[in-house]
Amino acid sequence: KPVVVLDAGHGGTQSGAVSLTGKLEKNFNLAVIQKAGALLMQAGLVDVIFTRTEDVTRGLQERVDIAERAKANLFISVHGNSLPADYPNRNKVNGSETYYSRAESLPLAQIMHKHLVAATGFKDNGIRSKSLHVTRESSMPAVLLEVGYLTNPGNESAMYSEQLQDSLAREIVAGIMEYLGL
Repeated sequence: KPVVVLDAGHGGTQSGAVSLTGKLEKNFNLAVIQKAGALLMQAGLVDVIFTRTEDVTRGLQERVDIAERAKANLFISVHGNSLPADYPNRNKVNGSETYYSRAESLPLAQIMHKHLVAATGFKDNGIRSKSLHVTRESSMPAVLLEVGYLTNPGNESAMYSEQLQDSLAREIVAGIMEYLGL
């Protein structure tokens, strides 16, 4: 069976972004990853490895090492985006983005981004190449999904709803299945 690593960004002492209403990014990331993992395990077509299943601190290289040790076929990391307090009109910036670092990850990024935008209904901010540790240092195709902006009121309220989280989990699974041809 293919091995899929699901990475809930941040955790433990690293809260990630803090939303407009004080919610922590790490909790959003973990909720979505747990839902996606449960659906994947239920389907039984892949082996699922989590970089964390609770609120613990994991370093970036530790996340990569987990994927490498598991000889993973894919690495999917989930995050919520944000902008600094002094960013002009920061509460107006919104939308979903998918990041990859290596050329061999682009096909995965294209499929996952299509599903990400379908899940959120947010503005499509596109697929972007960026040198991020977990997508750069992993040897398997790897993407980082920036679901939406926690500094945007509409994105934030949607992201903390069960409806969006359930939809996102289903679409992450659909993207993984499509990429793997399952």
